[in-house]
Amino acid sequence: NTIEVGATGGLSCYGIGIPQPTITWHREGEDSLPPHFTQDKSGALRVNGMRIEDEGVYVCVLENQYGRKEIKSRLSVSGLLPPLIAAPPNPHIRTVSSDSVTLPCTVVMATPSPTINWYFEEKLVELKE
Repeated sequence: NTIEVGATGGLSCYGIGIPQPTITWHREGEDSLPPHFTQDKSGALRVNGMRIEDEGVYVCVLENQYGRKEIKSRLSVSGLLPPLIAAPPNPHIRTVSSDSVTLPCTVVMATPSPTINWYFEEKLVELKE
């Protein structure tokens, strides 16, 4: 199942048994779910505001006193966009070595918002605030 980043969606899980089994969910390898996940009365898992880190395998557990069954479902995220950077109006700037310079970097669109780092001769530039 695929949910767009920031959107609401979910996974369904159904089961029958006598007595009726309880339905619980957890992320594979974890005991609980993030706080923006909920389980409705029908047993469906709902995510409110899909995040990139939510992508993964989720386990539906159906259980009554006579047994336990696990069903795994993959939850994927969509709607991601690589950064698109606007070209500066003048890509060549001349200055005197004692002058300060402002270099523009305008991100037109990206999902999620990117981290911007500057490099000079392949070394990270430490920015002063």
